[in-house]
Amino acid sequence: MDEKPNTAAPVENPYASPASAPPPRRRFLRYIAYTVAAVAIAIVVGFAVELINVALVSLEAENHLIAMSLTLETVDQYVQDFGDWPRSWGDLERARPRSGNSISAQELERIRNWVEVDFTLNLDSVNTADPNAFQAIRPKPPCFEDYDWRIRGLLQTIAARHTKPKPG
Repeated sequence: MDEKPNTAAPVENPYASPASAPPPRRRFLRYIAYTVAAVAIAIVVGFAVELINVALVSLEAENHLIAMSLTLETVDQYVQDFGDWPRSWGDLERARPRSGNSISAQELERIRNWVEVDFTLNLDSVNTADPNAFQAIRPKPPCFEDYDWRIRGLLQTIAARHTKPKPG
């Protein structure tokens, strides 16, 4: 193979000699511009990441609220139907709230991760006097705090059960 000589003109580096280098002020301004651009991009990316994180936490809190509300409604119906506090998640599967929002086996797995229920209680040990002190059913954080009305309804059901005999 015959090699052809390189006939292209050599490319000269415009900054090879000190005489052709940009003035120091111009280099400094270029450095500042690149720095400002990099910081601006970092801020925009950071803001976008934080916005996504807030949205994800909000969705998780909404799911926990729905799970908490469904659990409270189901326990309320269980107390109405069976006259006692549920002993397990399996007991809650048997309850059929009037709204039709019963807990399916698939939902039950997720709800167990989002809501804590104290199944060791009985109706007599549940404090019905103060809804703010109610700890028998608690959401795992994060959770929006819009389920107090369900707690009050459950406590009213429990208080009514204290005056009625258990269904037999």
